Amino acid sequence: MPRVMRALSDRDWAVLSRRELRNWNSFALAGTGLVWMADGMTQADREVFDRQVSALFRWLVDKRHAPAYRRRTALAFGVLP
Repeated sequence: MPRVMRALSDRDWAVLSRRELRNWNSFALAGTGLVWMADGMTQADREVFDRQVSALFRWLVDKRHAPAYRRRTALAFGVLP
């Protein structure tokens, strides 16, 4: 996802994210999707992400869904969180 974010302009990303977030049927799905998108970002990529995603969804990523995502990733791939 970080490569995709570098390839898209801020305007491209804004249009895409609004369209995709409307298709996610719940905050849980949106939060999990955003955690996946943010996984492995560099600091520079995270700064771009933070500019492009609303404060509510950043909160979902960082506080609400990231801990569960890390646990599931650890179980699936044998990597400690």
